[in-house]
Amino acid sequence: MLHKQSSLPHAQPVQQIQQRQSLQQSESSGSTSLITTNNNSIQSDQTSSDEQIDNSTVISMSAVSSNPALLSTALVEVTNNDKKYTLRALLDSGSQSSFITEAARAKIGATSIKEQLKCISGLNNATLNITEHCKLKIKSLHNSFTAPVKCYVLPMITDRLPQMDIKVSELNIPTSIILADPTFYISGEIDLLLGADIFWDIISSAKIKLGFNKPLLHETQLGWVVAGPMGGKYINSQQTYCNFSKDIQQQLTKFWELEDVPPSEKIESADDNFCEKHFNDTTYRDNDGRFCVTMPLRESSDVLGESYNIAEKRLFQMERKMRNNSSLRQEYNKFMHEYESLGHMTEISDSTSGYYLPHHAVIKESSTSTKVRAVFDASAVTSSGKSLNDIQHVGPVVQDDLFSILLRFRQHQYVVTGDIEKMYRQVALNPGQRHLQQILWRDSEDKPIKIFQLNTVTYGTASAPFLSTRCLLQLAKECTDDKVSESIKHDFYIDDYITGSHSEEELRHTLTSVTEILQSACFPLRKFRTNTPSIFKNFENFIDPKDLDLNSQAGTLGLQWDPADDVFKFPMNLDYSSKITKRSILSDSSKLFDPLGLLSLCTITPKIILQRLWMTKLDWDDPIPSEIEAVWRKFLLSLQNLTTISIPRYVLIKEPTSVELHSFCDASQDAYAVCVYLRSIDISGQVQVKLLCAKSKVAPVKTQTIPRLELCGAVLSARLVSKILQSLRLTISKQ
Repeated sequence: MLHKQSSLPHAQPVQQIQQRQSLQQSESSGSTSLITTNNNSIQSDQTSSDEQIDNSTVISMSAVSSNPALLSTALVEVTNNDKKYTLRALLDSGSQSSFITEAARAKIGATSIKEQLKCISGLNNATLNITEHCKLKIKSLHNSFTAPVKCYVLPMITDRLPQMDIKVSELNIPTSIILADPTFYISGEIDLLLGADIFWDIISSAKIKLGFNKPLLHETQLGWVVAGPMGGKYINSQQTYCNFSKDIQQQLTKFWELEDVPPSEKIESADDNFCEKHFNDTTYRDNDGRFCVTMPLRESSDVLGESYNIAEKRLFQMERKMRNNSSLRQEYNKFMHEYESLGHMTEISDSTSGYYLPHHAVIKESSTSTKVRAVFDASAVTSSGKSLNDIQHVGPVVQDDLFSILLRFRQHQYVVTGDIEKMYRQVALNPGQRHLQQILWRDSEDKPIKIFQLNTVTYGTASAPFLSTRCLLQLAKECTDDKVSESIKHDFYIDDYITGSHSEEELRHTLTSVTEILQSACFPLRKFRTNTPSIFKNFENFIDPKDLDLNSQAGTLGLQWDPADDVFKFPMNLDYSSKITKRSILSDSSKLFDPLGLLSLCTITPKIILQRLWMTKLDWDDPIPSEIEAVWRKFLLSLQNLTTISIPRYVLIKEPTSVELHSFCDASQDAYAVCVYLRSIDISGQVQVKLLCAKSKVAPVKTQTIPRLELCGAVLSARLVSKILQSLRLTISKQ
């Protein structure tokens, strides 16, 4: 028996979940000056009002020091269909137009009006395209003042304001005045931005000074607003905040994260501890051994508003796109019918409550099994402005990072890979929460729309990665075989299994045991690939070795392992015809997938180019200087040579008696880098030296001396060696 007594109950009743309010909120900096212009040069198809606006062009940044200024906020009343709503507005004379968030528009049920594509400019001429607006009438909560306002609809105006809670006890605000925003000092969401088109109708002339390094009170038609400097002693934090456009931030994060050495120790937060306790308290296994989990919620699902309409609109939108693509409709129907036949979703009668997940088709040509899949959008906001993902904890990462797994993958003589079939959907969701995973679907437009309930953990929900990978960790904790337990705990990257051994017999035992344990929890391991086919002598579901793409996305430069030759290869998929801009260079560069740094000598080039572009202060879509464009095009052409390169996966000599680790670092005025080699010696004294991994970094923009940059390289070397020693499962005799 490979299992200890399970610490999780089996087939027990669903337990009531204790909800906990989120302790972690995103912070904000302040408003920016916004300019709205017509953009006749941009062609755009008319899109439905529920589509998300593409804000990938925005890269506005603003910083707030520990001595920030308080911005003017006010509460206003908006009436729609005889219902009154209170929205929180930011007063900004620096904006030429007024704006409303999509969540606030949905909350009050205001009608969106399509119009000609407009372009909004902000800091550094950053732009955002908008295609709709709505008309409101705002009213003061304290007098008869009313005013019509045309508001352009945006996904988000700013983050929470103020960026942190303010201590107001020493401001000595007169008790006789009526504040426009009685809770101005509490960090909260902004629904409206009232710009210069209405600002001067609202503002009055009366002011009250509260003292040196304190804000002003300014009278308006909405009440008195509080604005101006806030000395550090009134602030509950001494941190500095910086807002950064999320889409660009995600691209930059993807681009730079591979160059950082993953941290050796994981820092647990209060949210992480809550998720761990919540998993242990609410998870059980049914009679088949399948895990049944409960989503860790930040707040009650009662805060979710109406979501049927947005799900219905998105369904109609998808059906319109499929009218001219019958093969896509056929494949999508096939996917959904399989989803239902496997019991992963169930048709239900009309539901008066719950959350409806919009969904759409995604095509993945590289997949060897299902090329068309459904992606569920749990971030779609309801009429209350909240989405299912908004009220969920994400949960901690409980698996090793890819860098560590790939390092170990290179140390083993005999290796095997596989993946768990439909991993998320092998984990059942607590029946008490399945009303939060409802979808609308029909396989033909001439049929009535049906309501289905998803019964398993769903890809697209915030907690899905944690819940599914935590189930694997639970299996590792319950396993009595230490080596098998370590393999389950440390050799899985999401659903991909990447492991090895120096012995064929040991690898066969580990693989057999892991497969058995996973099957006991309804996690079927499949798609095995290996450089040692003999280990599958007794396996019925073995697939002939094929190239395994270790990149989770279709990237420009992907790392592939060819098990037949046991080498890494670097396939290419480049588009040379696209216009070269700072945006396109960032986009292509962020797809360079070289987690081990084996091509650092090549991949450092686009980083240096991007740094030079940053110094030109060009906008994202401006033409780049001809000399930089020439360097970039030369780099793209040179990448074709990488398709001829193959690097042996195994880095040790056969049956080594001694293994040494050697690290080399160096620096130039443009960059600094580290290369780490393993030197192995066998019993006969033969020596083999191979590159294990490397890391490179661009030198700071501010000119540094070569000795200082060499010191940076030495620090990077020390961190990299420390991470390697922690990751490898072998004895290093000399380092």
